Amino acid sequence: MHQTVQAESLSPIQLVDVVRSGLREHLDLEALAAAQERGEAEREEILAEFDRLGLR
Repeated sequence: MHQTVQAESLSPIQLVDVVRSGLREHLDLEALAAAQERGEAEREEILAEFDRLGLR
């Protein structure tokens, strides 16, 4: 059963916990981790290219 509350009635820490819990229930955490790894690898490639071109 879904519960409804007013966000204002929760402390910031409680609100973070509620949101994180909800996201974890609906996200594929392995796919998210893989996407984050790809993003970091792409970032490193871009920064290396900037260095090669003398832009950093």
